Amino acid sequence: MRKFLWALLALSASVVVAGLVWEPLVATEYSAPPPRKYDVEIARDSFGVPHINGKTDADTAYGLAYAHAEDDFSTIEDVVAMTRGRYGALAGSDGAKVDYVLHFLGARETAERRYTELSPEVRAVAEGYAAGLNHYAKKHP
Repeated sequence: MRKFLWALLALSASVVVAGLVWEPLVATEYSAPPPRKYDVEIARDSFGVPHINGKTDADTAYGLAYAHAEDDFSTIEDVVAMTRGRYGALAGSDGAKVDYVLHFLGARETAERRYTELSPEVRAVAEGYAAGLNHYAKKHP
């Protein structure tokens, strides 16, 4: 009986440790909007400031995201982790506080549930920005 209790204790401890360090092995699947071509020009002046010219607001958002990623991709990675409730894995206990508030408020669920209520124009701008970030990330793995 003593061996059984020790084995049960070891198994319980293993489950607790695994639960504390578990990181999902695969990302959550999201359906991306259909790919489209963005007509944008990014010109940097002599100070390195990007000037973004797009034919539509969505084109400009795409260019803005790409220029933003060129200038500060590490901060964008942190913000993405925060919006996905994964910042604790990067920043430790301070990041876990951010994750807790995100889950407590249900911010992600609200955004997913109400995204379709946005006008098509606003969604196009958000999707253009996301496409610009994704393009930068694909070019710079």
